[in-house]
Amino acid sequence: MKKAFAFTLLILSLAACKTVRNTGTDVSESAATQSKTVLNIVNGHYKNSGTFKTALIRGNTNYKGNGQSFTANTEIRIEKDKQILLTVKMLGFTVAKALITQDKVQYYEKMNSAYFEGDYRTLSQWLGTDLDFQKVQNLLLGHAINDLTKEKLVASLEDGLHKLQSTTNKGLAATYYFENEDLLLKKEAITQKNENRSVTISYPGYQKAQNITLPTKINIEAAQEKTIHLSILYNQATFDEELSFSYSVPSDYKRISIN
Repeated sequence: MKKAFAFTLLILSLAACKTVRNTGTDVSESAATQSKTVLNIVNGHYKNSGTFKTALIRGNTNYKGNGQSFTANTEIRIEKDKQILLTVKMLGFTVAKALITQDKVQYYEKMNSAYFEGDYRTLSQWLGTDLDFQKVQNLLLGHAINDLTKEKLVASLEDGLHKLQSTTNKGLAATYYFENEDLLLKKEAITQKNENRSVTISYPGYQKAQNITLPTKINIEAAQEKTIHLSILYNQATFDEELSFSYSVPSDYKRISIN
C-alpha cells in the first residue's frame, strides 16, 4: 500500500502542472482542411517552443487508477533543460516533492515517511512509454514527447487535424495530431506492443502567458498492467523569475523501490 500511495503521488507530481488561466490569453485554433508536408508540420510545431530560463507553474490534477483517486494542487518549477522541482499539496499542506534531473528521479512523501531515488526505467514502466528528462519536460510544456526531427514520419489529414505517423521503429507505434493555426499538439498516442504498454496524451486547449504558449489542460491515459487516468489543469504561470530548487529528504525517511 505504501508503494502504491508513493507512486500515485509521484505521478501526480509529474503531471499536475499545466495551465495558465489567470495569467494568459486563449490561443486560437483552426481545423485542417488542406494537407501540409511533414517538414512544414514539424517546423511549425517547434516554433511554439518559447525561450525562457525558468518557469513557475501552479495547477491541480485529478488522478484515478489502481483503486485510488486523488485531487491535488501542484507547483512545478523548471530550470529549462536542467531540472524540474515539483511540490504536491493537499489541503494546503505539502505532502510530496520530486526533483527530476537529467540522470535521475528523486521523490519523497510525508504520509509514509518514504523516499525514492532512481533512473527513468521505473517511471517509464508506469507511464507506459520510455521517458527521459527531455521527454518529461516536453510533456509538461505541450510539445511532442519524442524528437520529431529524428523520426521518419508520414503526414495525412484526420478529423480536421494534421496527423503524423511514425515509421521509425516497427515495435513502437507513435502518432501525433496537430491543429492547423499554429500546429499546436492536440494528441499523441504511443504504443509499445512487445511490452504491452501505451500512453495517450491530449491537450484540449492552449493559452499564452508572457509570450510563452502552454496547455490549459492535459489529459493522460497510461496503460500497462493497469490503466491510470490523469486530468491536469494549469492555473498560473510566470517565467524568468529567480527560483530556488531546494530538495532534501529527512534523515529518518526510508528508501523504497517501486516495482
